[in-house]
Amino acid sequence: MIKTTTKGFTIIELLVVMAIISTLSGVILASLQYARQKAYNNARVDSVDQLANAVNLYLTNNLNVYPSTNGTWKCIGLASGSTCWTGNYTGLDSLNTTFLTVMTGLPKDPTPGQMYSDYYVYNSLWDPGVSPIGTPPSVYQKGAYLSWVVNDLGQTSPCGRGTKFGILNITQIQCMLYLGPGNL
Repeated sequence: MIKTTTKGFTIIELLVVMAIISTLSGVILASLQYARQKAYNNARVDSVDQLANAVNLYLTNNLNVYPSTNGTWKCIGLASGSTCWTGNYTGLDSLNTTFLTVMTGLPKDPTPGQMYSDYYVYNSLWDPGVSPIGTPPSVYQKGAYLSWVVNDLGQTSPCGRGTKFGILNITQIQCMLYLGPGNL
């Protein structure tokens, strides 16, 4: 009599392999999410550097007069009448046109639709006594500023050459970059 044996895996062995694969994929996905958020933060810092350079070019071409927002925060790249940052600020067509005279395009946040990080905002003459969100640290002086939001990943300098203004919620930090003395 010939004895036949079936070759294969038992159900327990298959379940163990599936559990190991599931655990590994969970760890990999978590690290990919962190890398994605860090890349978004880096893209934001690069965009802010482009905007700051555009302001400097504009100043050079316009006798050191800053693009005006009449001392109010305006969303860069958003049409007049439209709102950003959960309705707190509006766009300004003339500001967009001004930036486009020294840039080929206006940067947008890499993750639009977020609560505060949907657009970069600019103020030609911000008074730190009138805070956009929260209470400003005393290090801020009156002048022209760019503001944006990054994800809090525990980085030592998530704002690049800007400064950490405040914490909006458990995952987002508001950053500010002083551009100069400003004007109305």
